Amino acid sequence: MPMTSPLIGAISSQVWKPLGTPGVASDPTAPFQLGTIVNAVAPRDIAQFCRVGATGINAGATAGITNGVTVAAGTGNTWTNDTGVALVTGDYVFLSAALVTTP
Repeated sequence: MPMTSPLIGAISSQVWKPLGTPGVASDPTAPFQLGTIVNAVAPRDIAQFCRVGATGINAGATAGITNGVTVAAGTGNTWTNDTGVALVTGDYVFLSAALVTTP
């Protein structure tokens, strides 16, 4: 499990759009390293930075994160979209979790 650390500007309500073609992610354009875990705002405990994979994520919906990219949510790997907006393929975002999960 990566160490958690506070990052200035790492908030779970912000979405970063990749540079270049909309909907196509390019990791060099990400503002944080994929998989970065930080402390989250209550009621969540942690947040992990990721790129939205092949399936979008509605506001308030959950997803799993594997190797910094979203996948289907599963036991021990459920992260929530607390941004308040629907996410599309290629977006960069911090998804949050109430309990420690497996990245």
